[in-house]
Amino acid sequence: MDAHNPHDQTVCILSPEHRISHRVAEKCGYHHAYDTTFAGGPTSVMKRVGNLS
Repeated sequence: MDAHNPHDQTVCILSPEHRISHRVAEKCGYHHAYDTTFAGGPTSVMKRVGNLS
């Protein structure tokens, strides 16, 4: 993933209710950044900084 991404960070947005998706994101190196709303519903924003290797 990092080899093809020229940016130093990526983010993902997830429903706060989908705990399994949060766990998968954490295993991929993401951490919770903040909560917000998107399309009228609660949304968790997770951030991943840098290269995993």
